Amino acid sequence: MTSPARVFLPLVLMVFGGLLGNRALLLLGVLLILLAGLSALWGRYCLQAVSYVRRLGTTHLPFGEETDLWIEIENVKPLPLAWLEAEEEFPSQLTVRGHPEVAGPEGTRHLLEHRFTLRAYERLKRRCVIRGEERGAYDIGPTVLYSGDLFGFHTRSRRVEAREHLVVFPKVLPLQVLPTQAGRPVGDYRSPRRILEDPLLLAGAREYRAGEGLRHVHWKATARRGSLQTKSYDASASAQLVLMVNGQTLEPYFAGTLHERFEALLVTAASLAAAGLRSGHPVGLYSNAIVRSSRDLTRLSASRHPSQLVRILEALGETTPFVLVPFEKLLAAEVPSLPYGATLLVVTALVNDRILAAMLNVRRRGHPLGMVFLEEATPPSIPAEIPFHSVDPNWRGREALEFA
Repeated sequence: MTSPARVFLPLVLMVFGGLLGNRALLLLGVLLILLAGLSALWGRYCLQAVSYVRRLGTTHLPFGEETDLWIEIENVKPLPLAWLEAEEEFPSQLTVRGHPEVAGPEGTRHLLEHRFTLRAYERLKRRCVIRGEERGAYDIGPTVLYSGDLFGFHTRSRRVEAREHLVVFPKVLPLQVLPTQAGRPVGDYRSPRRILEDPLLLAGAREYRAGEGLRHVHWKATARRGSLQTKSYDASASAQLVLMVNGQTLEPYFAGTLHERFEALLVTAASLAAAGLRSGHPVGLYSNAIVRSSRDLTRLSASRHPSQLVRILEALGETTPFVLVPFEKLLAAEVPSLPYGATLLVVTALVNDRILAAMLNVRRRGHPLGMVFLEEATPPSIPAEIPFHSVDPNWRGREALEFA
C-alpha cells in the first residue's frame, strides 16, 4: 500500500463512519490513522541510537586454527525494534562454522546475515567461529543495518564502516635439519676475519699480561704450567640466518603468479624461520613480493627476540603475489647492508642464470649461502659453490617439510 493510500483510506472510513453514524467505521479509521503515524515514527527513528560492534578473539590466526567473532548490538532508546538485519561483508577465503553465507557484491567477498529482535534498551551478543584455512590478510566489514516498522511499510538502512583486520599465518611444517651449507651450520662459526673474540669458542691458554682482568684466568693451565695463564678465544662472526624469498613463479616477473607454488614458497619460508628460531639463532626475512599493509617489500632484520617468529609469520601472511623487482636486483640491493657472516638461504620456485650469478656475487662478499627450490622447478646447471635442496610443492597434505 502506497503512503497516500495509507492516509486516504482511514480518512474515508472516518468520514463515512461519521455520516452514517457507524461508530465501528469511525473507530477503525481512527485506529488506522494511529497505526500509520506509529509506522512512520517507527520507520523514521528505528536505527537511531543503535550501536553495532564486532570484536575478534585474535587478529593473528595460525593456519587451520579457529577464533571467535563476537557481534554486539544495542538499542539505546525506548522504541523497540521488531526486526533488524545486519549484512556483513566477509572474505570468502574464511570459513564461518555453523553460519550461512550468501554471495556478496564481489567474487572474493561473501555476506554474513544476522537477524535480531531488540526490546527497548536491550543489548544482544552473538558468537561466530571463524576458521583460517587460507593464508592471507583479510578485512571483515563494512556492515549494512536494515530495520523498519512492524508491518514493513517503512524501511531504513545504515552503513557501519568499521572493519576488523585478520591475518592468517602460513602453515608451519616441522623439519629435522636446517638445509644450510655443510661445514658452516647456522650459529657461530670461526671467521676468516677478526671481528671480535667469542667467549664460547675457547682456543687455548696464553701467558697472562699485566692489566688483564682475573675473570678470564685459566686456573687449570696455571696450575699445570706453574705461571699465570689466561684464556684465549677464537675470533668469530655471528652467522645470522637470512631468508631470501623469491615471490616470482613465472617469467617475466610481471607475468602473474601460480597460486599453489607461491603458497608453497611461503610455507617453506615459515617452516625454515620457525626451525631457525627454535634452535636459538637470529632469523631475518627479505622478499621481492609486496606486503599488503605497507605496499612495500618485506624487510625484517635478523633477530632472536621472542616476538620475531610472530613478526615473520605476520609478514608472510600479508605477503601478496605481486613482485616489485626481479630477485637478482633484491639480492644486489639488500646484501651489502647485511652484517658480515650472515648465512643466506634463498627460497625460490624459479631458478635461472641471473639468480645464480647474483648468488655467486653474494658468496664472493663472504656470506655462506644455500638454496631451497620447489621440485617442479627445472634449474640450469647449478655451480658447485651453491649447495641446494629441493622440496615437494604439494604442501597441503603434508605433516613435515622434507628436503631432497
